[in-house]
Amino acid sequence: MKSCRRGFLAGIPGLLAWGTACQREVSSNPERSLLATTGLVADLVRKIAGPWWEVQSLMGPGIDPHTFEPSYGALRRLTSAKMVFFHGLHLEGKMAEVLHRLEEREPSRYHAVTSQIPASRILGESLESPDPHVWMDAVLWSECLGPITKALCEADPENARDYLIRHAETLDSMVRLDDQIRRLVLSIPPQKRILVTAHDAFAYFGRAYGFRVEGVQGISTATEATLNRLEEVADILVENKIGAVFLESSVNPRTLTKIREIAKRLDHNSHVAAGGTLYSDSLGDPGSGAETHKGMMLANVQTLVEALR
Repeated sequence: MKSCRRGFLAGIPGLLAWGTACQREVSSNPERSLLATTGLVADLVRKIAGPWWEVQSLMGPGIDPHTFEPSYGALRRLTSAKMVFFHGLHLEGKMAEVLHRLEEREPSRYHAVTSQIPASRILGESLESPDPHVWMDAVLWSECLGPITKALCEADPENARDYLIRHAETLDSMVRLDDQIRRLVLSIPPQKRILVTAHDAFAYFGRAYGFRVEGVQGISTATEATLNRLEEVADILVENKIGAVFLESSVNPRTLTKIREIAKRLDHNSHVAAGGTLYSDSLGDPGSGAETHKGMMLANVQTLVEALR
């Protein structure tokens, strides 16, 4: 596996040349084209870029960034855009090393939006294995506005004042979103604020809004849950009389189905329902109400409130 990765990385210079040669096929106006790796990053970039730029997302709704397989077409888009904004913190999985190599080559063109978040606020096993799901904390996600605003002001100083105004307005809206989430969560009894999901994508949400979070898989969906972990989580559900577990829009539901079965075996009087589907690593489809970060966060909280209160 490592040799395959080295081979892919070693081929970057040639692929870059090929991608640059094809850039006219990708955008009608590459000088005003911005590319974001995920829908969440694209949503953030659009808030600052306004009408001055065309913003596209490399990964659409329902795509799991942890396991996204980079293709020649993806790399062509990465090398065609005027600027590329990616999440960082290893969220992009198999693309992470490629993106950081590109950032090293052209730092004015490739930007990790999480680069200014203080290390003390990053969760995870270590800085080498961070938890990338920072958007689950609305205030922490606002820390990602800085790199975007700075990059756009430097690339387009003529409209810098507009970008700075948009930055301030977006920051204010994210603070208000944080307050709205906190008020909604108050309707869930504290002892019921136990959130069981397929993978560990909600630790920042738990820290910010007072939930105990039990992800069955690890931080990345590329990991597999062990039988011991399944039994451990099922026991937590039974012991605390928690009646719901939550599916994720971009993750296979099989692990949660197993947990519900184990909980029933541990206590025949236990009934653990599928509490609904949460948006974790991806925004919702157009028209879902969860196609923006704000919409996604509020949809998640409403799902939790209805299942746990």
